[in-house]
Amino acid sequence: MVSINELTLTDVEFLQTVREINKNPEKHKHSDKGEMPANSKSVRLSSSLNGNQVSYRMGGNTNSRGFAKSDNPLIISYAPVKIDSGFGPRSVDLTDRGVKMLAEAQKQVNEISGISRTEFNEMKKKVEELEELKTKVSKMETKVQDTNLFLRYITNWQPLPPIEELSPEHGIPARELQAGIYWTLHDAADELGRVRE
Repeated sequence: MVSINELTLTDVEFLQTVREINKNPEKHKHSDKGEMPANSKSVRLSSSLNGNQVSYRMGGNTNSRGFAKSDNPLIISYAPVKIDSGFGPRSVDLTDRGVKMLAEAQKQVNEISGISRTEFNEMKKKVEELEELKTKVSKMETKVQDTNLFLRYITNWQPLPPIEELSPEHGIPARELQAGIYWTLHDAADELGRVRE
């Protein structure tokens, strides 16, 4: 006997589709080909399940999902009826237990879905924050690398002289050089401090 905890989302969709088709057969295609409106074809056409997933849950064989088995089944499975061209599809209907279990399962799915949406939004926010942090770290690393390269270039791999001794011969006036290096290192240190926090 299948219990509520054993139902999958595919099971819930199957049971829900069966109930909806049998309740409103005129709204669903191919609902007039079996003993009940919810037959293997109408269920497949009205859900996201494929043919194998539907057949597995329709009952009628030993390898089925087991919804029609036990003394207290979830569905009643009707054998294919004879039609002009042979036999129609197998059809099913929910039992009282099936209706009650579907309602309980839908409630659980809604609760889980609500939690999932909240968790998803929180995770999405954290991912966005991490991406933003990653970008900041990348920019910080670039600033440090640029500074190192610049210092190596202007010193020709020699110890850097005092800032006041640098002249426009290096291509950048001492005042501009001082400001540029200062603010580059200042921004890098500031970003590094935020990362450590």
